[in-house]
Amino acid sequence: MKRWDVETIEHPDGIDMSYTIEHTTDMKTAISIPDELFKSVDELAAKSGWSRSQIFVEAVKEYIERRRTRRMLDTLNRVYAGPETKDEIELRELGKRGYAKWLKAERGRW
Repeated sequence: MKRWDVETIEHPDGIDMSYTIEHTTDMKTAISIPDELFKSVDELAAKSGWSRSQIFVEAVKEYIERRRTRRMLDTLNRVYAGPETKDEIELRELGKRGYAKWLKAERGRW
């Protein structure tokens, strides 16, 4: 059973400063964001039918994924930044010959 306590605070720009104290299993946190960003999130929530919390959760998930991807790309770029080894050159050439052979066979089917 949930217990809801709501307190309303007036804000000069008309932003709903109400907050709800809810007993839940999800982590609750408080963050400070600029009023304009809050208004944008509030408008998006109203248009999308999502709660502000859902919007923030999705935004953070996307941010974390972008950071993870960026770190992976940075690592790959560091790995491949150096000159190719002899083995890598031979493997690349072997792959090119195999692709050329496959392509020739495919063209023969047309």
